[in-house]
Amino acid sequence: MEKNFSLEELNNVSEIDIVYKRKSKCKVSVRPKITTSRDCYEVFVHYWNEDKIELLEEFKVLLLNRANRVLQILPLSHGGMTGTVALSSGEFVGLVADNPDEKIKLKMFHAEIINDADKLNAEVRKYKDIPVVSNVTQQQVLDNYYQVKMEVKRLIGEEVGRLKAVLT
Repeated sequence: MEKNFSLEELNNVSEIDIVYKRKSKCKVSVRPKITTSRDCYEVFVHYWNEDKIELLEEFKVLLLNRANRVLQILPLSHGGMTGTVALSSGEFVGLVADNPDEKIKLKMFHAEIINDADKLNAEVRKYKDIPVVSNVTQQQVLDNYYQVKMEVKRLIGEEVGRLKAVLT
C-alpha cells in the first residue's frame, strides 16, 4: 500500500449529479398516447427490428409520462435463440414471438402480476436444500469430459471408415 488514508479521506465520496436533460426536440403533446394494449402494440411494432422479431427475444420497456405519452422505448436485454430473462412486478404490456408460423398480432398481452407476499414467504420457508449425493472434483469433471470427447471422436472415425468402405 503506497499511502495511508485517514478515515476522513476515506469517507469523502465524489459527488454525483443526476440531471434530466431533454435531448429530443419532439414535443410531448405529439408523442403517441397509450390508452390500450393495442396502442402499445402499434408503438412497439413500429420501432421493433422486423428482421429480428421472429429470430431472437428482446426485452424492451416503454417509458410513459403521467399522461400516458411515450417518453422512450428502452431496450433492456436481448437473448439469442434461447431467450432473454426479465423479472417484472406490476403492470406490463408486451409482445411474444416464439413461433414464426403464427401472426404476431395474436401474441400481444396486457397483464398485472399480483403477488401474495405472505403465501410466497410461507412457501419459501418450506424449501429444503437439495442433499449432496456425491462430491465431485473439478478433475473428475474434466476426466469425464475428455473421455466422452475421445469416445465421440472414435465413433465418428468408425462411422466415417464404414461409410468410406460402403462408398468404395
